[in-house]
Amino acid sequence: MRTVIIIVYLAIYIIVHLPLLAYFKVKMKDDPDKVQAMAQRRVAGVFRVMCALAGVKTEISGQENIPEGAVLFIANHRSFFDIFITYPLSPAGISFIAQDGLRKIPFIGTWGDAMQILFFNRSDMKQSVKMILQGIARLKAGKPVFVFPEGTRNKGESELPLLPFKDGTFKLATKTGCPIVPVAIRGTRAIWEAHMPWARPAKVSVKYGKPIYLNELSEEDRKHPAVYVQNVITEMLEQQLSVTG
Repeated sequence: MRTVIIIVYLAIYIIVHLPLLAYFKVKMKDDPDKVQAMAQRRVAGVFRVMCALAGVKTEISGQENIPEGAVLFIANHRSFFDIFITYPLSPAGISFIAQDGLRKIPFIGTWGDAMQILFFNRSDMKQSVKMILQGIARLKAGKPVFVFPEGTRNKGESELPLLPFKDGTFKLATKTGCPIVPVAIRGTRAIWEAHMPWARPAKVSVKYGKPIYLNELSEEDRKHPAVYVQNVITEMLEQQLSVTG
């Protein structure tokens, strides 16, 4: 029943806001930041409602670790709900990195463009390089970026181990010098993926770690930032699991 309610809610919201999508299309080229701010407020509200309808209870910690301005958020990825939960918690002006397939879904693509989502296609190297350059430009402009560097949802039954983090993601930090904030997300698979297609109530934990500055790491860790950050998030998850079991 929760799944049906969520789908109906989304469908009604999209239909009611079709005029707003038309406005976004017209204004995106003239004032993309204004359009993004409008889209972010509305989408964040939608995602909060979706999580409430699904019965999600979220414990959030470490938000005091988030610096202002350009930040690269790096998180593990277990569920579609990872985005629904973290997007409303994110700073203004944030761009999430997402697979290009979402852009092809009717209406979702327009919302994504309005939100300044950075879409990538793993099978198209040229398009992936373009996405990296767009992300670098966003960070140099003082805007935050959020990425799940596993590249896809980790479908294992256990929170650990994580899938290998993709090296390309970390060029966003090495080319800009921005801090990396590790984000450990626990419990989201229990909302939907563990028993698809039905959504069920779940307790979720989102923990923001202390910022990582690559220029402060050892020479060896600077050579392999993906491995270093993956180990940090693994340790964060291990600590969460040791407390909750």
